[in-house]
Amino acid sequence: MVIETAANHSPMPRHFSLRAKLTANAMVEQAMLDSGEDKLAAQLARTSMQNIGSLAMTTEQLSCMGPNVNACCQAIMAT
Repeated sequence: MVIETAANHSPMPRHFSLRAKLTANAMVEQAMLDSGEDKLAAQLARTSMQNIGSLAMTTEQLSCMGPNVNACCQAIMAT
């Protein structure tokens, strides 16, 4: 939402000072960067959780192969 608002913002009225305009533009740019960082962190967390789930399923399937494999799989999941 911040990115859409920032992308569609209209120019500031002429009666605002240059400093106010620069400050507002800097705030919009920072908000866009913060939003992008938040989305990236969420995507990384989601991908990590999916990978951990996949590893857990694979480990569960491999652990049925024998007692030695089960111990190895448990060590992998503990890591």
